[in-house]
Amino acid sequence: PAAIPPVLLPALALAVVVGLAKWLSGRTAARLAGVARRGQNRAGVMLIAHGEFSLVIAALATGTAVAADLNALTAAFVMLLAVAGPILARLAGRPPRSGPRRPQPEPATREATPA
Repeated sequence: PAAIPPVLLPALALAVVVGLAKWLSGRTAARLAGVARRGQNRAGVMLIAHGEFSLVIAALATGTAVAADLNALTAAFVMLLAVAGPILARLAGRPPRSGPRRPQPEPATREATPA
């Protein structure tokens, strides 16, 4: 924990660049599949929090003098994306309901009675 504050700014910059790249690639793939714009954004945002665990394993496997800084950078980077991903997914909107929409009942109207 004490090694994370010095690498927080580089981790944040790395998280922004990687997050934007993931969002753009997910959005592009969804657009090519014919998904509507809202779904394209959701597809891109959903990728942000995924796939960083391999970095943790790689950082732990290094045995060099740089390992301490790399471990701290990796931990901060993964933490930032793990927190930001679900928040951004929530902001991107809920997925549409599956299945056909049920018709809404018509509101009851009062019929005029002859006087």
